[in-house]
Amino acid sequence: RSIGMVSYSLYLFHYPLAIVSEEIVAKLHLPRRADAVSGVLLGLALSFAVAYGLWYGMESRILHWKDRKVPSPANADA
Repeated sequence: RSIGMVSYSLYLFHYPLAIVSEEIVAKLHLPRRADAVSGVLLGLALSFAVAYGLWYGMESRILHWKDRKVPSPANADA
């Protein structure tokens, strides 16, 4: 359920962050196998960190604000 909350941010930012992580790892000049594994692990860590940061920093606050300003019909008292 936790990953579901951040799935859209994760979708949006995983590819650019994977490229960034590959560039960072390439500068370390590791052996080929360690290079590949390190790139994937760093990419995953960066992607999840950014996705959770965006969720807790922006998305949850925006959704809370939206629910106060525009309540859904399911939440309306009958």
